[in-house]
Amino acid sequence: MPPRTTLLTLPPELRLKIYAHLLTTRHLIPPLAISPHPLALAKPKRAKPPLRRPQRIYTALLRTCRLLHAEGLPVLYGANTFQLTPHILSLRPSVMRHIVHLEVCGGARDVRDVLVRSLFYVRRGAFAGVRELWVSVFEEVGDVGEEIKAAVDVWVACVRVERVVANGELRPWARSVVGKARARGLQGGVAWAWDDLAWAADRAEAGRREKMRRARVARWWGGVVLAVLGGLVGVWWAVLLARG
Repeated sequence: MPPRTTLLTLPPELRLKIYAHLLTTRHLIPPLAISPHPLALAKPKRAKPPLRRPQRIYTALLRTCRLLHAEGLPVLYGANTFQLTPHILSLRPSVMRHIVHLEVCGGARDVRDVLVRSLFYVRRGAFAGVRELWVSVFEEVGDVGEEIKAAVDVWVACVRVERVVANGELRPWARSVVGKARARGLQGGVAWAWDDLAWAADRAEAGRREKMRRARVARWWGGVVLAVLGGLVGVWWAVLLARG
């Protein structure tokens, strides 16, 4: 009998083609969509070529063994476009580094908030693999526009983003932001004028951790006080019983 052919016995080139078929899509992927089940993805936010069939991605393949996980993870996070949300910031840094295409979309203030929050991770190399950043604002940016531009400038400087695409009022600015950063020699993590936004993000994260630490200390002291009071009540009750 001929030897049995399995996925692991195929040449790596064929396995990569299988990964590309099972783990990639032309649709924007929200972070919460990554699950072990086949995904029926929503329609894309921007115009894309029509698909012949509803496309799904099968992330359960990555859970079968370490080899398939190591080979398929870069395909999943490198060939798809992910939506930048607070949830994606909770991924492990080793996973964030595989992401190549990101899109942040929503209202002007929502886009500003998630971009500023992401700077804490950007400055630490969490998104070092990102080469394309889409900024889609579904309303007039107003007075938030300058803050969005500043946050994207930090992305371009720290992460070596090669292409920034935006819509509406930000489109003309997005076409030149990467070229200006390269001309000024700012790509590659160099600190510069907009670094105060990243500093603000650092301070916000530090404040959140300090609040969590204080809450833990308060719970510990609360437990100690309750234990002492319980002991005193027990002693007092024992004294009353002895006198009675």
